[in-house]
Amino acid sequence: MNFQEVESVKQSLELGSHRLVDFLPFLFQDFKEIGSNTGFMLELIEQMGRGEPEKRVLDLCCGKGATLITLARHFKWTGIGVDVVDDFIQQAQIEAVTKGVRKETAFIRADLSEFLRANTEKFDVIVFPAATNILGDTVESLNILGEHIKDDGCVIVESDYKSHGFNIGLGLELTKNMDDYIADSILHAARKIVWKQSILVEVYQRDTQWLDKRVKELLPRQPEIKRELEQFIKNRHEHLQHYKDNEIARASWLLIKKI
Repeated sequence: MNFQEVESVKQSLELGSHRLVDFLPFLFQDFKEIGSNTGFMLELIEQMGRGEPEKRVLDLCCGKGATLITLARHFKWTGIGVDVVDDFIQQAQIEAVTKGVRKETAFIRADLSEFLRANTEKFDVIVFPAATNILGDTVESLNILGEHIKDDGCVIVESDYKSHGFNIGLGLELTKNMDDYIADSILHAARKIVWKQSILVEVYQRDTQWLDKRVKELLPRQPEIKRELEQFIKNRHEHLQHYKDNEIARASWLLIKKI
């Protein structure tokens, strides 16, 4: 990976340090779905009546392919998954074969910005669950995604946001909520699902327990990154506590182009 790719991975997975990028396959070996909730995406699509077959979907930051594979199987769609982590792409390709959608899906290891710059296809659906600033600031990212959907297409994003006006640290840019950024973009929020806090806590707590286990296994083998590993897991636990305290919430949005 080049520096830009490493930085995008560090940001999207909240690693805190570039030095942990090489250990992603080990740290995230227990994960199939990394940080997103495909169930809410299905719900948004069905609420909007957009589940017709033969649509084309682009899954950015696709991870191990769980979302694209589910959409391909559930709606009979075809699509492309893009991620910069080679190990994740390899696992997605294997999973696609296992789930019987090898011909319907293509998984590509590429930098997201470079892929979109070269892309000429207009998609029916773009999934960008990370909702990070990999493509630029948030408004710029939404505008770029809007340029790659058909006129009647949609973009699905997920994001944390502040609850009750708390001003949270941890380096999270939560002084504005995603709704504010969407309003400033070329897209419009057609549907929004706020995650139940109990579900958010349950998912993040489970994921943190998996990472706790792998960090403890990795520490004696890689003492040179002890500080980075300990800070990474400390940040995870602090973020989890913010969820438990209802200071940070999360939602999923289905966005369409403004008329």
